[in-house]
Amino acid sequence: MLIATSALSREAAPNVVQMSQVGFETHGPKTATIIDPARSPLPWRVMDAAGTVVARGVSTVFGQDAGSGAHVHTVSFASLQTPGEGYRLTVGDHESRAFTVTDHPHAQLKYDALSYFYQNRAGVPITADHVARPDLARAAGHPHEIATCFAGTDTAGTVWPGCDYSLDVTGGWYDAGDHGKYVVNAGISVWTLLNAWERAQAKGGPGASAFADGKADIPEAGNGVDDLLDEARYEIEFLLRIQIPDGVRTMAPVGAQPPGKPLVLTEIDAGGMAHHKVHDDAWTPVPTNPAQDTRTRLLYPPSTAATLNLAAVAAQCARVWKTIDPDFARTCMTASQRAFRAALRNRDVPAPDSFTGGGAYGDADFSDEF
Repeated sequence: MLIATSALSREAAPNVVQMSQVGFETHGPKTATIIDPARSPLPWRVMDAAGTVVARGVSTVFGQDAGSGAHVHTVSFASLQTPGEGYRLTVGDHESRAFTVTDHPHAQLKYDALSYFYQNRAGVPITADHVARPDLARAAGHPHEIATCFAGTDTAGTVWPGCDYSLDVTGGWYDAGDHGKYVVNAGISVWTLLNAWERAQAKGGPGASAFADGKADIPEAGNGVDDLLDEARYEIEFLLRIQIPDGVRTMAPVGAQPPGKPLVLTEIDAGGMAHHKVHDDAWTPVPTNPAQDTRTRLLYPPSTAATLNLAAVAAQCARVWKTIDPDFARTCMTASQRAFRAALRNRDVPAPDSFTGGGAYGDADFSDEF
């Protein structure tokens, strides 16, 4: 145990030779910053994986860095233009971690970034064959997420009556380690993925196929659909599930509310609106594996902001999937129209910041959504 802890401490310690951890472009700039108190230039050399010196020179003394407070040197080794792995930079007595020189060092980053969404999926296991390390795999969190509305007294003293229905809100992405799922946050996230896809298709060229089926490491690979769309759809299907059934009347705050007092609730026709969020009935201890989160999941009141986010994303969904999956496109269009009609009926229903267990993500100005 002591040996493992010591090794972990050494690995976690910052290297005084600081440089890109991704790699360098073959014919691009290559720089490093070295934390060292020396007032005179230090000799440096780059060695390849075999230990052969392939570049050398002396550092430039930068001096005191205002941001970090450290005394630093800089090294430029742009003369190294031979692709390879296992290079190391030695400056004085300091040695860097191994680095790579390649024509496209950042090509993988877009797939690593997209993997964030897969690794935060709710309702399904995150399997070892789709993540970079075995320890990132986990069992499914909330695989059958059937939730009803919050009922009782919130932190502001408002008494909420709850509702007489439950929704199956399985799936979607966790927002953070507390395992909440938020419609407003989802709106901008899904739009970003769909907009990236639409722009790439409009522009054409290599970017149009950057996320072609099978390029990203997700379970849907091989289904004939662009991977960006597969990932976005996983969240869209959750958004469709959190929409309130037609005919539901509920109590909600309408308009400006008195600060520091219980909210004034008004009965509204909430059919077609979106619940603002779903999360635990109390804050989840962090860190907690989603599969080990046993707290009660609850739906929180609908809001105009959440409803408009659903309307917008579902409309975009209808456009994108029109020829890819016409049935899904029609489902999205129906949801979008229901949501927009509901928002027009309920133009000023804010999201209260008076529940424990999750963030408010409120929005009191709906002009940009409308």
